[in-house]
Amino acid sequence: MRPEAHPIVAQVRAYVDHPPLGDAGGESWQRAVVGEMERLLVSGYACALQLDSDRSRLEGSVRDLVMRLDDDLLDIAELRRVRSELGDRSLELVGLRGLLGALSEQIEARRLELD
Repeated sequence: MRPEAHPIVAQVRAYVDHPPLGDAGGESWQRAVVGEMERLLVSGYACALQLDSDRSRLEGSVRDLVMRLDDDLLDIAELRRVRSELGDRSLELVGLRGLLGALSEQIEARRLELD
């Protein structure tokens, strides 16, 4: 996944790779961190929905190009470009979903610590 594909990916990765210290600050600070992580999770899922929408649009483009393909070199080049972009979006989506799963687990662990 290209980390620069969407700014939210870098933010989620930062929290997953380097979560804020669990014992630093007081309970109110911990709750604020959990709130920030939850907002980031929601933004991440919104990004994932956008990537999934892009992927679906690209799949439709691939179908359309295949249906009209008739040895036209321009269509073949376009099909290659769209398939490449589709692959990129699919990889980004898989990577982002993995990061969001890890962030969700961290949030749940912090909630348990606070209760």
